[in-house]
Amino acid sequence: MILDKNSQFSIDQAFTTVATHVSDTIVDTVKLGDAVNELYFECRVGSTGVTANSGSTLTVRLLASDNPDGVTTPDTLFESSALDAASGIAAGTLIALIRLPKNIAKRYMSVTYTVGTATLKTGKFNAYMVKDPQTNLSA
Repeated sequence: MILDKNSQFSIDQAFTTVATHVSDTIVDTVKLGDAVNELYFECRVGSTGVTANSGSTLTVRLLASDNPDGVTTPDTLFESSALDAASGIAAGTLIALIRLPKNIAKRYMSVTYTVGTATLKTGKFNAYMVKDPQTNLSA
């Protein structure tokens, strides 16, 4: 699997507070050209697994927006179920792997990570788009 710098949202992005956190990078689909119609969205726990306080949840969203901030009046392209972060999630665990919809109508894409109810103690996250996701290896 090859990662293009222009298609990376988060690489080992860390956060712990109860809030919605926006990915480190907002992707401009114009830089990707027509390739965006052939890509998959992948999100994984990064190099540090998730540990959390009791009741903590994590929800991941892939958004598309006309605004360069990536989150103003967005279309939600993907939303995970609320993951039980309090049970712990191992480094490398796959959170999402979906094919992007064809002809995304809005120019800018971002990922939001919502930590709900209680804080995380640790955790890093990776989110990016790839042409050929590697599916033959476990975390």
